[in-house]
Amino acid sequence: MYCNQCGKALPDGTAFCTECGADLSARSAANPQTVNYTMPPPQPIYSDMPLEPAMSVKDWVITMLLMMIPIANIVFLIVWAVGDGCGLTKRNWARAQLILTAISTGFVIILYIFIFVIIGYSYLTFR
Repeated sequence: MYCNQCGKALPDGTAFCTECGADLSARSAANPQTVNYTMPPPQPIYSDMPLEPAMSVKDWVITMLLMMIPIANIVFLIVWAVGDGCGLTKRNWARAQLILTAISTGFVIILYIFIFVIIGYSYLTFR
């Protein structure tokens, strides 16, 4: 037995659809197997969207070498994260790197504050 509103398969003798709540008692006596379910329209095909080419291994190696330069790495990450001069893959990677850098920097600052408080407290206590 199927619901005539949404097409959900239901056990025989069900009075109401468990999916949409439609009354099935009147329909089941007249024609128990009729289904007025229509399929939803198909999903659109996005074949017109241009695909960006994947970054080559050489591009990633150059990127990693640039990340080894102390101050320039932050500048490069900011330029890649907010600029339009690089591909979407590198832009998202740069954004993720900046977020992880901010989180780890915050964690280190909190850790240093905690250590300095403990050292200062122990210095004042045992003096």
